[in-house]
Amino acid sequence: MNQNISVDDSLPDPLSGFQIIYGLANKTITSGTGWNTQDCVGCLAKPDPSQAFNGTWHDASSHVSQEYLSQASFFFVGSAIYAKGIVVSTNQETTGSLNNSRMSFQIDGQDVGSYNHTAAVDSKTTYLYNVTLFAKEDLSYGLHNFTMTCGSETSNSLCLLDRLIYTTQINPNTTSSVAPKPNGQSSATSSKIAFTATQGAPDSVRLSSGESEHVSTELFVSVVAGLTFALICLVGACYLLRRRYERRLKSVQGNQALDGLHELKYHDPGVDGGSAKVEIFDFLSGVTSPQRYPDAIPKVVTWSS
Repeated sequence: MNQNISVDDSLPDPLSGFQIIYGLANKTITSGTGWNTQDCVGCLAKPDPSQAFNGTWHDASSHVSQEYLSQASFFFVGSAIYAKGIVVSTNQETTGSLNNSRMSFQIDGQDVGSYNHTAAVDSKTTYLYNVTLFAKEDLSYGLHNFTMTCGSETSNSLCLLDRLIYTTQINPNTTSSVAPKPNGQSSATSSKIAFTATQGAPDSVRLSSGESEHVSTELFVSVVAGLTFALICLVGACYLLRRRYERRLKSVQGNQALDGLHELKYHDPGVDGGSAKVEIFDFLSGVTSPQRYPDAIPKVVTWSS
């Protein structure tokens, strides 16, 4: 079913974790340059925080002589988007940035609209809240990039962005929660929603439950861990077999150095009843070899009690 998602100017999208990106048009800079928050001390605009969404807004002032204009950009998956802001209703001055609000809007790089507002002259400055600065409701459902540019080449301008609202499709059985990090940033990995391209429709994007992504991740980790353990066992077994082979090889080489002769069998004539002799037993072949020195007379050792 379709559902509207509000994205605060200073917080991540509660559904996807995406956040509004602030900067200057056509200039690679640190995010946030060209904009101020509600805590700005030197800003001329002083709206009432209690009237703003979540008590926050982003402030950008542009001048005709300014080389780069302030921009805000946001990615979303849906079929409609709305930009809500604050504008100056009345002001004492007849010129200056507080009197004018000039904004242009793009979706996916295409110009789709503009907003122009001039404050009425009065003895005091007043503001209008929750003003719809832009609305687009006939988008094809999918992933889009929304861009808002503050200012024009012909007049000074003040832009106060309060929030964005977009329409997306939500599975009633899908739960999502994105916990903002302490610095206000949020990683897309913390989102419970996965954005997956639908096969056969390159410009179509559907929302799928993050639970399947979570299970797939766990399965992948388990498979990798299992393969790693099996590889370690295989390497260990090969190492042990090699060590055994090396020990056996050294043993055989040592035996060959002894000409295969390992054991001397001594027969005591007093026990066998025969003459004393020395038999040499080949351990490898199991065959008793004749004496290597047939002229040698074994020494008969007798013991006396």
